[in-house]
Amino acid sequence: MKLILKTALCVCLLATLPAVAQTKKSHAANTTVKKVTKPDLTSDELFLKRNPSIKTFSRERGYVLVIQKKDGTMESYSMDKFSDEKSFLKKYGRPPLYKSVTEPTAAGVSN
Repeated sequence: MKLILKTALCVCLLATLPAVAQTKKSHAANTTVKKVTKPDLTSDELFLKRNPSIKTFSRERGYVLVIQKKDGTMESYSMDKFSDEKSFLKKYGRPPLYKSVTEPTAAGVSN
């Protein structure tokens, strides 16, 4: 008798499993989650965000960063020189990625 009851109980439980799984799936399908993604900032934008006293900056030949502060002063740092790089890092932290400013070579120019 116990064997028959256990078997009947197992059959009932197995019969309800697909219904339970179906309701969970339909519930999950009905709820949509909006994922908000932040736009990726460039290294220039991150640098300006970290240093609010800087208005703009530019890159020149020879790994030179020229910074224009909001108070109107201009500062120039030659990143080739250890002393300039050290003072820049102390004052402003990590510099933005340097995009090389070079003149095109004859092989790079197509006529």
